Amino acid sequence: MRKIIDTLSLLTVFGSFIFSLFIAFWLTYPYKPLEVNGDAQVLQKEVKAGETLIYRLDFCKNMDLPVTINRRFVDGLVYTLPEFSTHNNKVGCKVQDILLDVPVTLPEGTYHFHTEFSYKVNPIRTVTILVESNEFDIIK
Repeated sequence: MRKIIDTLSLLTVFGSFIFSLFIAFWLTYPYKPLEVNGDAQVLQKEVKAGETLIYRLDFCKNMDLPVTINRRFVDGLVYTLPEFSTHNNKVGCKVQDILLDVPVTLPEGTYHFHTEFSYKVNPIRTVTILVESNEFDIIK
């Protein structure tokens, strides 16, 4: 009986050690689900509130994972757009022009915007990539 208890204790300690290594790997591995080359480039210098802004993004998607995207217009104050999720499973590099509807209620001014791409790479970790744009003007 004593030998069984010693064996179970040893297996429990060994299993806990392996589990701790696994968790440490999940927390520290340098996941790169998306690599962005440079900033997002807004193609228009001026955009009217309520119209469509076009920006160009040069990126490489390295992992086939769903993404949550959060976008914000920044001019000293932050104007947040609704967050949305998508799953584009095309892994690879490309340069893409992205359309973004500018809210009608956005005040005039000089802005840049932030886009956050959040990927849940494993059960305990989310990797967020922040992309900023060049400046542009919102006019009425």
